[in-house]
Amino acid sequence: IEVTPSVLEAYATWLTQRRGGASTTCGWSTYRQQLIAVRLFCAWAVRTKRLLSDPALELTVPRAPRHLPRAVLSEREVE
Repeated sequence: IEVTPSVLEAYATWLTQRRGGASTTCGWSTYRQQLIAVRLFCAWAVRTKRLLSDPALELTVPRAPRHLPRAVLSEREVE
């Protein structure tokens, strides 16, 4: 199989569909790690001249969601 941007996008879509399934346990961080691994592998393949161009350049890896802190001080605790 030739590694092309469309193949990588299909893989990312497959991961998304897998992530939503009830029978699998692919969470948000696993999804991100899988895409990051693909990007790093493609960069390595270009660096070692196994690929002529990097097909993962346009592959977007979503940022991890940011959450507000759970513990919030009251006015009395702040003083």
